[in-house]
Amino acid sequence: MQKAIVVTGQTGTGKTSYALSLAKEKRGEIINADARQIYKHLTIVTGKDINGGMFTKVGEIPLEQGRKADIGYYVLEDVRVWGYDLIGPGTIFSSHDYKVVAEYIIRNAIAQSSLPIIVGGTHFYITHLTQGFSIKVPPNWKLRNELAGLSITQLHQKLHALNALVLPTMNTSDQRNPHRIIRKIEIAMSDQSEQKALMQHNIEVDEYIGFKFGSTATCKQVLRTRVAQRLAQGAVEEVQQLRTMGYTTRDPGLQAIGYKQLMAHVEGNTTLEEASESWLTAEVQYAKRQLSFMKQNSQINWHTV
Repeated sequence: MQKAIVVTGQTGTGKTSYALSLAKEKRGEIINADARQIYKHLTIVTGKDINGGMFTKVGEIPLEQGRKADIGYYVLEDVRVWGYDLIGPGTIFSSHDYKVVAEYIIRNAIAQSSLPIIVGGTHFYITHLTQGFSIKVPPNWKLRNELAGLSITQLHQKLHALNALVLPTMNTSDQRNPHRIIRKIEIAMSDQSEQKALMQHNIEVDEYIGFKFGSTATCKQVLRTRVAQRLAQGAVEEVQQLRTMGYTTRDPGLQAIGYKQLMAHVEGNTTLEEASESWLTAEVQYAKRQLSFMKQNSQINWHTV
């Protein structure tokens, strides 16, 4: 079983900088675990900080439904960073896809003598990679009929009783969708032996390192500065270019925080000041959701910034 270190935490807390220092100290290579940075052409708003570096493609791997992911790396501070620019902004990419790609990189791409350092704030990616997740439980129509008469509140309570970690990973729309909740209950109630067989643990984590803000005020100030920096780096121009390429906020990649807000400005629906404030608000809310979910992992060794 491959050993690895995980560096996670709230957005804007300096995870990548820390991981780069750690990689140089321990002869490691970084594997990105940020759902916003897997997309090609989404660079400034997502904060890849590749500084004009060149992407070295080493191959591609097939995903389900005829999709493919490019496998390659950037070199930052003499450290290879994998997992950026996997797919185009118009392509759906799931946590299962991430697990497939990350395991391929760990097994076949990074040097055998290197330590994999998994870095990012998409904790569901990390959980799926390191702990597994049941994704092939067949429909249970009897159960679905039994649950169909329950209210959304009752469904939430039932899901929480079965697995308290699931509901926080769902977006607001899915949390209000009884069909989505019932499917999650269906998976959670599936036979224990079946789930054990499906949940493959291919990565052994030596250490979970987490970074969080000391206060909401600090979080907001740091993220405000970061939004301003990305605007100065050309975030608006990046969104304009994506629009020229034919992408819209209906595409999976442009549903990432920052793009929806700036697209509204580019299309003339808001001022830049309104867009930047909306972007900041979304980032702060995201940071709060990240911490709420991550705190449920007792293995994380937290550092406050």
